[in-house]
Amino acid sequence: MPGIATKPRGPVAGKRVARRVERASRFRAPNAETRAAMEELRRGDLPVFHSVEELMADLNAEDLAARDRTVSPAARPRYGPRHRAGTLGEAGMGLDFTGKRAIVTAGGGGIGRETALAFAEGGARVFVCDIDEDALSGVLSARDNIAGMAADVSDPAAFDALFARADEYLGGLDIMVNNAGTAGPTAAIEDVALEDWRACVDVNLTAAFLGTQRALPRLKAAGGGSIVNLSSAAGKFGFAHRSPYVASKWAIVGLTRTTALEAGPHNIRCNCIQPGSVEGARIDRVIRAKAEVEGVSENLMRDRFASVSSLRRFVPPRHIAGMILYLCADIGSTITGQAISVDAGLEGLA
Repeated sequence: MPGIATKPRGPVAGKRVARRVERASRFRAPNAETRAAMEELRRGDLPVFHSVEELMADLNAEDLAARDRTVSPAARPRYGPRHRAGTLGEAGMGLDFTGKRAIVTAGGGGIGRETALAFAEGGARVFVCDIDEDALSGVLSARDNIAGMAADVSDPAAFDALFARADEYLGGLDIMVNNAGTAGPTAAIEDVALEDWRACVDVNLTAAFLGTQRALPRLKAAGGGSIVNLSSAAGKFGFAHRSPYVASKWAIVGLTRTTALEAGPHNIRCNCIQPGSVEGARIDRVIRAKAEVEGVSENLMRDRFASVSSLRRFVPPRHIAGMILYLCADIGSTITGQAISVDAGLEGLA
């Protein structure tokens, strides 16, 4: 194939011609598309390259340079290495958190524990809290780069103490994971006590607000960062007999999208995860309570929960942790304001 010219006048034309040349190069003999593309290239005052690979490498370099010219220095990511799309970082797909500083609430068990351990294994220093001191001790003993304290995150004073201790250990903040949550009561709306409603909303929603409110000044000081909130599949479907939980998880989506709008100009991203039924002690308690309210066996209720997902299974906590890491990594640095489902293809709630 003769030399390939590239870089026609204007970036849009350059990409269009490059695509045509790339398609044309798949044919051994010149055809109409090949001839048309080459004729268009010959009309320009263009440098010559001798392979499609050389042409595409040059265009990729041009795209990166154009991005750096059009994005102001204040808006560029200031943390984490740059990873080109499709390349693998040291930990895979750029999930390297060396030097990063993260807070994970309710980090003693389940999703929180898996997330804290994954960040720590990726090189981050992690500060966790949990209301369960035994669970907290377990995660603190698992890695040298995890510290933490017992705290009830529905209490603003406890949250202030948490951030004071985290500041001492981390010296700043890059990542905030508002993971704390509670199942709340299982009852018909008219039977839900107001104190039970408030207790559920305080843990699921108010704690995420308090965590976000305290994290934002620290993330701004760091030049940017990421917040991940935990919503639920109950934040996109109705769920009978779980009104406080459902209301709080729908509200998390609104808080997430509003935070993304406000914090975006400061290079801060905010997303939320909507897990389906996650393996572990919490879903066991939910199934037990719902089976009792509806007068059916736990096994039948468990089968019903699994049957409403396309994959007919529950989600391992580490799969949720994996999505959280992706959103907080450099490769996820253009994802914000999203409610992302990790739910085995949930089609509704049982």
